[in-house]
Amino acid sequence: MPAPRTLYLIDGSSYIYRAYFAIRHLSSPKGFPTNALYGFTQMLLKVIKDRRPDHIAVVFDVGRTTFRTELYPDYKANRSAMPDDLVPQIAPIKEMVRAFNIPVLELAGYEADDIIGTIARECEERGMEAVVVTGDKDLMQIVSDRVTLLDTMKEKVSGIPEVRERFGVGPEAVIDILGLAGDTSDNIPGVPGIGEKTAMKLIQEFGSLDSLLERAGEVKGKTGEKLREFADQARLSRQLATIVRDVPMTFDFATFAASSPDNRRLAELFKEYGFTTLMKELTSEATLSTEQYRTISTEEEFRALLADLKGAGTFAVDLETTSLNPLEAEIVGISLSYRDHEACYIPVGHVVISPSPSTGEGRGGGEAAGGSEDGTLPLPPSRQGRGDVVLAPEQLPRQRVLDALKPLLTDPQVRTVGQNLKYDYQVFRCNGIGLAGVWCDTMVASYLLNPVRSSHGLDSLSVEFLDHKMISYEEVAGKGKEQVNFAQVPVEKASVYSCEDSDAAWLLHRLFLPRVAEMKMERLFDEVEMPLVPILAEMELAGVKLDLPLLGELSAGFGKQLAELEGRIAGLAPEPFNINSPKQLGEVLFEKMGLPTGKKTKTGWSTNVEELERLADAGHEIATLILQYRGLSKLKSTYTDALPKLVQPATGRVHTSYNQTVTNTGRLSSSEPNLQNIPVRTEEGRRIRRAFIAEEGHLLLSADYSQIELRVLAHLSEDRVFCDAFARDEDIHTRTAAEVFGLFPEMVTPEMRRQAKAINFGVIYGQGAFSLAKQLGIATKVAKEFIDNYFARHPGARAFLDGCVREAEEKGFVTTLLGRRLPIPDITSSNGNIRAFAQRNAVNYPIQGSAADIIKEAMVRVTERLRRDGMRSRLIMQVHDELVFEVPEGERTAMEQLVQHEMEHAIPLRVPLRVDVNCGRNWSEAH
Repeated sequence: MPAPRTLYLIDGSSYIYRAYFAIRHLSSPKGFPTNALYGFTQMLLKVIKDRRPDHIAVVFDVGRTTFRTELYPDYKANRSAMPDDLVPQIAPIKEMVRAFNIPVLELAGYEADDIIGTIARECEERGMEAVVVTGDKDLMQIVSDRVTLLDTMKEKVSGIPEVRERFGVGPEAVIDILGLAGDTSDNIPGVPGIGEKTAMKLIQEFGSLDSLLERAGEVKGKTGEKLREFADQARLSRQLATIVRDVPMTFDFATFAASSPDNRRLAELFKEYGFTTLMKELTSEATLSTEQYRTISTEEEFRALLADLKGAGTFAVDLETTSLNPLEAEIVGISLSYRDHEACYIPVGHVVISPSPSTGEGRGGGEAAGGSEDGTLPLPPSRQGRGDVVLAPEQLPRQRVLDALKPLLTDPQVRTVGQNLKYDYQVFRCNGIGLAGVWCDTMVASYLLNPVRSSHGLDSLSVEFLDHKMISYEEVAGKGKEQVNFAQVPVEKASVYSCEDSDAAWLLHRLFLPRVAEMKMERLFDEVEMPLVPILAEMELAGVKLDLPLLGELSAGFGKQLAELEGRIAGLAPEPFNINSPKQLGEVLFEKMGLPTGKKTKTGWSTNVEELERLADAGHEIATLILQYRGLSKLKSTYTDALPKLVQPATGRVHTSYNQTVTNTGRLSSSEPNLQNIPVRTEEGRRIRRAFIAEEGHLLLSADYSQIELRVLAHLSEDRVFCDAFARDEDIHTRTAAEVFGLFPEMVTPEMRRQAKAINFGVIYGQGAFSLAKQLGIATKVAKEFIDNYFARHPGARAFLDGCVREAEEKGFVTTLLGRRLPIPDITSSNGNIRAFAQRNAVNYPIQGSAADIIKEAMVRVTERLRRDGMRSRLIMQVHDELVFEVPEGERTAMEQLVQHEMEHAIPLRVPLRVDVNCGRNWSEAH
């Protein structure tokens, strides 16, 4: 017997509010608020993907005036008006639902619950099942053998047993409990003094509200008095809480049958609202033609391809390899594209596993499994021992292909296109080929065009700009335990997959480069961002040497310190608890010890840094110790424990990854390990930096820009006082303190200088009086006076910062020294907090982004000088405003002069750039 059909009824109005409050802020590239729209769409996708409903509809409220307000004018009267930034999202939410080809149901005079209840009843009568997707407990009254509730945000299904667990009665009696207890959110009065628990007990005892009211004389005390006094109010409350199940609305169940979404319309909506990650999830059409994709497997085909590539002068390249780690990766195949919708694939390392002729089992690893001169590739341990590993037939020898391509790849006049070219550069480099014509990385171009995109991956870009869904890696290599190494993917499948990558990169570069030019970022792209790709690639390949014994000592020392802190914390706590458990910590601090309470979350008391600092500032030692414990624990786990595990066996060095397309401001970030987060000013941080060492016969040279952001502000604002101070090479913080406090510079104390430094950098970050007061531990009024005095002395800075906000309001973006464009879509938001945050960004971005421009330009200039002068020194790290080089001892003096000159002249400013240069055997000594 076939399973009954199931209709999923989504309580749209409930989920709109849940989505709105779950995601506090989000906006489209044009500044349109989208938090509720995005959350709602995610919820809808989750239902579709996880449940695969055969029937589905979404139900909405249509207004506040319903038959209930006629019965009781104060019904829901206590609810505040819909938030201003939610109102404009309602229509797009319904439009989004329709683009999914899902019916939208609503009826004036009735609530969504009534429509849901009516359709659910009809489902029961038709022998169907209904699943109501909601978080509203009131809908438990309609639960039956065929009607269940689904809360996707809690992954909870509620049937009759769950209703009984929640209310202590069956679904039919839920309205009686609601009538007695009322509902503050809907302003249903109920019976004064009777809460939900009391109502549950009374209905369990008397069976129903009607029976209870008839026998109210049997109920003693004030409860009985209230029941007799407010009997009519209880009946009215039950009527208000009762879901109507005979709404005068005609339904055609055929329209509820699930159908494929309108992908084209959804793609338009996702583009409009900036939902790039959802585009990858949803769009299912492959629109790129594969007719002109070829596999190159003969010498004749390969020679013809070489001639075509040489004639083209520009081509896209994509490597298929055995590993994401370029230091371990073996090349499996190379795809190339040099015309629209055409691509070719050269397989060079595909293998097959053939059963052993004697036993059907493999011989084990052996030479083939470990790699050999004939190009056979290593396989994952799970794939070894299952048969003989041999090269797949009809492949050209890998070395023959690389040798033939090398003259093209190393020719700076031949332009190379790709997606994430840094990886391809590194793999070629490990195979003895220096990719010279790195010309257009589509990932970097996408980043320049829109740095606030959530993803610059090829899959996402293809969906948005080519209206095409890429073949996923899992589609060719399998999933989970069944996933094979790419070397084992059949050539014919690998060919289409890889050709698609190079084809998409080729097509995207033809779209992106004109847009880069149109947005006046050609110089930034051609002379800074693209030259940076091979520089970062070389830095990553170089890596940095670590003193592993020292890290071991540090880790052990940190462990002892943590144990001591644990003991001191335990001595102050009233009972044993897990320091690493926020829930237990909150209970101990605020419930057991009775410390002044702060924020409370769904899971308990908040014990974040802000809350602990509040307690520490109030003199509570345990909070101070916990902060110390957390900081030390993070250093131990993130660095002293983790760094040794990241050392590459082949090089004995750690190789971080530099991320060029992550931060909004243009600054680089690093990962595995994240070098940006090693503390500079603490002793623990300095001890960790001592573990970063130079090779024998070498030194580490650190070159750090001094107050680069303040110098950028002086240049951009042309503020006379700033420019004069930097021209005289004065201590800018002492100068600021003298101006703010009305003193001679000689009279400025260290504390005054500290406060002035906070003001200087607070200006850059758009900090207000409240935040500055909190940072300095002073009254808000005093902080405001500091800021007012500051701007009175720096009218040029004030005018510039105000101008940044105006520029953002007029254009929707701000720019940096080199024209880097940073969108500020929320600058016109109707939400005051969001608008204020956007205004701070409008002030901050041009300064931070320009600082990023300068250090990137410096990296390009220094690298070019090193190459031109034949130096053996190499750039190995970039952290914030600092460059670190590994320098042969004999090049020290020349490098100090070279680096300082190139960095200080990276970009001409109205004020001098200053760089502090130091050398040492380790990073701590050099910094």
